[in-house]
Amino acid sequence: MAIIRCINGHNYDTEKSNDCPYCKMRRENWGSSWDDDPVTVGWPGGSRAITIQEGRGPHVSGMGSDGEPLTVGLWKKHSGTALVTGWLVCTEGPMKGRDYRISYGSNKIGSSYNMDICLAEDPKIQQEEHCFLIYEPNNNCFFIRPGGGSNTYLNGELLKAPQELHLGDEISMGSCKFEFVPFCREGRVWK
Repeated sequence: MAIIRCINGHNYDTEKSNDCPYCKMRRENWGSSWDDDPVTVGWPGGSRAITIQEGRGPHVSGMGSDGEPLTVGLWKKHSGTALVTGWLVCTEGPMKGRDYRISYGSNKIGSSYNMDICLAEDPKIQQEEHCFLIYEPNNNCFFIRPGGGSNTYLNGELLKAPQELHLGDEISMGSCKFEFVPFCREGRVWK
């Protein structure tokens, strides 16, 4: 796991996303280098020259406006296979309008940054394994199952056991509601 902060202050896991999932800030828009040459990067309130050294992190020249050293997130190229199989779209709650990518296998949902689907802005969602959203590739179908979190609802009914998901199903947890949108469906599968 490699949690970094984009230049707009959002934390995210570079093993799950190449760019900031909140503001879509891409690497080429703020600069990066794996050598000892300083790079000028965009920063709120101006630019800063930084040196990024592989394995040792960045060195920042200059201090923030509050007199504290600046923290710069490092960019790491996405590795592994994380083919999208579907999405959860938040329709109500603090993350309204955001989408969350569903990958192969079991996707852990919680408010911790090490979850596959991180819902960090809702304090009512358990940090670790609130519930699980599972894509089963052999039958090209999705399931949701409860975890250790407070109540999770599927289409208004309390989720007590694993249930199959279908296009448009409503999932409620914490103070949020989500609509389920499968990409892999009706014969559409990744090979």
